[in-house]
Amino acid sequence: MMVKSVKLKDWIFNNPDLLGDKVVQKWGFDLPFWFKVLSVGKALSIQAQPDKELARMLHRLHPDVYKDGNHKPEMALAMTDFEALGGFITLEELKAVNHNIPEVVDLIGDVNAVLVLQTSDQNDQEKVKPVLQAVFTHLMSASKEIVTDAVNSFFNLII
Repeated sequence: MMVKSVKLKDWIFNNPDLLGDKVVQKWGFDLPFWFKVLSVGKALSIQAQPDKELARMLHRLHPDVYKDGNHKPEMALAMTDFEALGGFITLEELKAVNHNIPEVVDLIGDVNAVLVLQTSDQNDQEKVKPVLQAVFTHLMSASKEIVTDAVNSFFNLII
């Protein structure tokens, strides 16, 4: 039996009563969110989505890259057990991690680890933000070999 493929936008257009009058009046048939079905058998990429104001500006400046001016808020509905990263630890928690897990220092770099330890007022965003950006950038830029070595070293300690 052959199943006919239908785009969600076309299906909504042909079944507007399922959206309700208020939704159709406010957004029409072009809903202000992406509908994605993902299988999370392996780690997904880290994504940052712009808010509505930034999305409009990026679309206006680079329409070839940012295809529309809507923001893309995301929501996950898990069908099975699922764990996800949602946010970041505090500066104080990162300091404790630096003291207790040397493999993390290997991942964020010695210079960044010292910066974390030297940053005193976690409520001063002008001081904290560039430190956390540097840590995050170094971590996300680490080579596969460095990450593999750090993870293997960490798990060898706890096994």
